[in-house]
Amino acid sequence: MQRSGGEPDPGWGEASRYAAHLDRGWDQFDRGALDAARRSAEEAHRVRPDDPDAPYLLGQVAAAQGRLREALVWYERAAEADASFPAPLVAAALVSLYDLGDHAQALDYAERALALETLGVIDALEMHLVAADAERRGGAAMRAIARLSEMPEAETLEAACRLLALHREQPDVPPPAPDSIADPAVADATGMLFFDADGEPLDEEEHEGVCQRLLDLGIRLGRLWQGLDRPDAAAHVARLLVHGFPDLADAWYALAEAHMVGGEPQTAVRAALRSALLEQDEPIPDFVPDADALRGEVVELLGAAPHPALRELVGRAVPVFVHVADRVPPELLLDGVDPRTPVLALGPRGPQQGQVIMGIAIYRRGLAFHAGYPEGLGDVLRELLYDEVALALALPEEERKALLAAGTPSGDGDDDPDTGDGRTFDA
Repeated sequence: MQRSGGEPDPGWGEASRYAAHLDRGWDQFDRGALDAARRSAEEAHRVRPDDPDAPYLLGQVAAAQGRLREALVWYERAAEADASFPAPLVAAALVSLYDLGDHAQALDYAERALALETLGVIDALEMHLVAADAERRGGAAMRAIARLSEMPEAETLEAACRLLALHREQPDVPPPAPDSIADPAVADATGMLFFDADGEPLDEEEHEGVCQRLLDLGIRLGRLWQGLDRPDAAAHVARLLVHGFPDLADAWYALAEAHMVGGEPQTAVRAALRSALLEQDEPIPDFVPDADALRGEVVELLGAAPHPALRELVGRAVPVFVHVADRVPPELLLDGVDPRTPVLALGPRGPQQGQVIMGIAIYRRGLAFHAGYPEGLGDVLRELLYDEVALALALPEEERKALLAAGTPSGDGDDDPDTGDGRTFDA
């Protein structure tokens, strides 16, 4: 590029170098090459230290590598560089609440993001969820209920689910331009689902990405309502999700959870069966070990347990039998067992039920669901195994807590209480 006087414009070369480093950094980040992504982001930041994109990427890299406080520093720098840039505030709110467990700080970041006119609809929904969850954890449940009840994004979520159902029935009918729609919620939902920020239609992959994120946020909203003791609101959200995503197991699983918490076990079991059927052909992630490896790991964990009652299960004359299967069988689903149960203690029925363990079942699908990623698998298996066995043996509450404290890793800061015992849908 030339200046008006014919001399080269040094700014053009700077912009090209900056964009090249930044694009390379994001590509490396997406591929999981975090050290390389960090180096590229640092080069971009050196070229243009006042631009917000490089520090935002550095924050994302730091968060992915577990350097959470450093990530917040970079997010703040990005927000200072461009006060209208919502992404770093969104990221900082998520890290503060779900990684550091700092609900006051998370609420502050979420409120700052919500105050920006540049915040998109789906990000606004997520920030309301973070803010409401932070308020709930901070003891302000009524404020959280009011927030969730009044946020306009709830209407947008409902409109989006209905639009998806309509789009499924009429896939060849193009969606109208959002600015031609009178209803604000429908207009926002249409723009979110089918168009990008420039008004161009989303391609199929982009559309599916938005749909998946919307489903994830809807599930979080339903669980928040459960945590706030509003089962009717949770069930309403779950029904919307099933209406919008009838072919996705996660939507039916959310409905099963909501109905069980709401005291409708028969309806919950039907939804759970539908969820299990939808995901029966989905491959189990490669990071979950095979049956022999899992069986050996369970025996090792029990033998090294900090409580003698657990060690006795593998030390007695007839050791406990460890059964590993891919999924919970249908007959147990009909008994109300959660289809995503990872660990189940098995014993005789009758007066001694819950105090004699003859076997332990490990379900690979449930273990993958609870672990979520390879690095967390071992710790999750240990925590879930110890918890299930402690409950089945009816250990005193103090002993159970001590066992879990000895077997649970620290560091994620998530103080959210569990909503069940990992075996059934019981609230």
